Amino acid sequence: MADKKKILLFSTLNPYPFWAGSENFWFDFVNDKRVNTDFQFKIMMADSPVTRKRAEQLSSAGINVTFYKHFNVDFTRRNLFRIGDKVNKRAVRTLPWYKEITKNRYDLVWFNVAALADLAELSYAVQLCRKTNTAYWLILQHGYEDFFPTSPEEMDHIIEVATSARRFIFIADKNQIS
Repeated sequence: MADKKKILLFSTLNPYPFWAGSENFWFDFVNDKRVNTDFQFKIMMADSPVTRKRAEQLSSAGINVTFYKHFNVDFTRRNLFRIGDKVNKRAVRTLPWYKEITKNRYDLVWFNVAALADLAELSYAVQLCRKTNTAYWLILQHGYEDFFPTSPEEMDHIIEVATSARRFIFIADKNQIS
């Protein structure tokens, strides 16, 4: 049998406890034996009691799960990285958990994203995908017609992230038919 394709999946939901109904779509998919026997998944999730419980289920199916400390639960940590980005004059926000993209060779990086506004947070990750020549998919749960980014620069980042994805999949029924 050929080597399994390696897929790095980031669950990017950011409100604590970092789990909601939309997370069940990717969870059920990767937990399905018809899928995880053919692919080698590594799942990156924000740490919380809820995500730990889900990780136990994934681990029992042989899926590698890693946790990161999300900034939304640590004021000091969040602001230290923001200050670092400003001092280093970075054009995009660097989120340290995305460095996994460069640590191992993946065939695909998959970002599960709750809303259009969250695409701006992926600019750094997309830069890393480009650097490593790794394709990425976006799985978007909700995209609303009334979407107002905070600046033209934020809109440019969102457009770049969205248009350079190998696949952009919409989960919400409303988005699939519009």
